[in-house]
Amino acid sequence: MKKLVLITLLFITGMTLSACQEESPEITTCDEGYVLDGEECVLDTPTCLDDEILNEETNECEPAPIVCGDGEVLNEETNECEPAPIVCGDGEVLNEETNECEPEPLVCPDGYREDDGECVEIRCIPGYVVENGQCVEDSNAVDVCKGINYEYDKDSLVYDLVWSDEFDGTELDDTKWRYEVNGSGGGNNELQFYTNQNVVVEDGILKIIAKKETYQSREYTSSRITTQYKAEFKYGIFEIRAKLPGGRGTWPALWMMPVNSVYGGWPNSGEIDIVELVGYDENKIHATIHTDRFNHKEHTQKGSAKTLNTATTDFHVYKLEWLPDRLNFYVDDVMYFTFIPGNFQVCPDHEEWPFDKTFFLIMNVAIGGDWGGAQGVDDTIFPVAMEVDWVRVYQSEEITNLEQSNSD
Repeated sequence: MKKLVLITLLFITGMTLSACQEESPEITTCDEGYVLDGEECVLDTPTCLDDEILNEETNECEPAPIVCGDGEVLNEETNECEPAPIVCGDGEVLNEETNECEPEPLVCPDGYREDDGECVEIRCIPGYVVENGQCVEDSNAVDVCKGINYEYDKDSLVYDLVWSDEFDGTELDDTKWRYEVNGSGGGNNELQFYTNQNVVVEDGILKIIAKKETYQSREYTSSRITTQYKAEFKYGIFEIRAKLPGGRGTWPALWMMPVNSVYGGWPNSGEIDIVELVGYDENKIHATIHTDRFNHKEHTQKGSAKTLNTATTDFHVYKLEWLPDRLNFYVDDVMYFTFIPGNFQVCPDHEEWPFDKTFFLIMNVAIGGDWGGAQGVDDTIFPVAMEVDWVRVYQSEEITNLEQSNSD
């Protein structure tokens, strides 16, 4: 019986082993660099570190490329991120000290100089030559007296209207006028900021309005308009029909300055004040000239004042008659000041008479300043305005073409 049981167990074991051998699958062996994934061999991909990436071509981990932030670039030599270089726009250059873009410096060609952001031609009068961008006296020139030895009959001169503005539109004519925008004080410690917003043209009248308001660093605003770069004149009759503002602290002016300061900075190249008024003495008008020899800084200016009780209430015609040897000043065709250089010097030069080249017109209302603010400013007067009906310029062909006679 025991033998029978033993034989039976051996038979069953043999059958089981045989069945297992029949069901065992074939073992797959992968090539080097591959691993078994299920029943397939796949590429053995390495696990890269945080600062590495897998190169799919070489199947190797490599350092990850550096990604720089906004405003940075990669320095290939140091392999580090650095601030990106600043790229300036057209007409700008990089200031290496401030690392900021700034307007490119204006470079003027020979024979021109920079003036208020523009290149203007350097025009020297006889006896002067251009040297290093400026007009200087020609050491080889023969001395010529200025402002004397011109022969003409003043009463027979014929004048033609050559330029005017009747202010018939609704805004300032920018083909004739330009704004000066600044708060620099006009060289006289004035208190206003000159803007391009204080002018109104309506009903045939131009108004330059001074206001009590804070603008940038100033507590008052006004406007100053000029014909600079628009129209320039040498000799002629200049008439302006205007009503001037009054009130303590106001300082309106109708005046002229040289286009090119060939004799040097103010006052060497001249200034012509057709009319001025200071508000604390508003019934008196002033006509004045300034030169190297005659100027208010040295209290040597030449001029005259006239009482005009309606200067701030009525329109009047202020007139300059500019001839080669004199300047005559009028109000309503009444002359009240004349400047003749030959009365002060036997042989005048530019120190007495720089008025032998082109000038441009200026109209403005200043507030305060060395003269206008000598008695303070009354803030209750604002706003105040200078009103201008028209500006007219006449020239005589005879005077324009007149040559100086032999000074000997």
